Amino acid sequence: MATAPALAVAAIVPLGDAVWDYVRTRRTGAIAVLISASLLIGAALTLFTGRSAFALVQGSLVTGTIGIVFLVSLATARPAIFALARQYSTGGDAASSAAWDARWNEEPRFREGMRYLTLIWGAGLLSEALVRAALVAVLPAATAALFSPLLDAATIVTLIAYTGAFARRAARRAEMGRNP
Repeated sequence: MATAPALAVAAIVPLGDAVWDYVRTRRTGAIAVLISASLLIGAALTLFTGRSAFALVQGSLVTGTIGIVFLVSLATARPAIFALARQYSTGGDAASSAAWDARWNEEPRFREGMRYLTLIWGAGLLSEALVRAALVAVLPAATAALFSPLLDAATIVTLIAYTGAFARRAARRAEMGRNP
């Protein structure tokens, strides 16, 4: 099979997973919708133009869009990382969510940390998208197809590791502030 149709067909599995998740839970998240839309756009453009670059760069649409949303959220009352961390940390528990909101309202360093991490994630994801798009433009399709998911994984792992290290440092600083 030629490269362009093969890449378009490869989008079927993640799309099928998103559809199955929706059928099973009757819910879908913004990220699942964004990924599905980018897969459909990339596959359609690949099939209609015969250019594999569209399928290869579709991941950049996802990470770039999320990065931009994170950066834009810095201008809102509460940045994107706050909302994501709140959901992850509280599991939707009302009391835990209230405590999380209280930290936002009462701790300036917490607010600064959430804004800083939002900036780091936004810049990191947008940078990954730009680097991936550049690699797709200059590398052969097979090479770009190999490096694209590796770049994506390396970026996410690095951002998660950095976030964990930042959170541990912040917790140590907070503890030292309480127990001099």
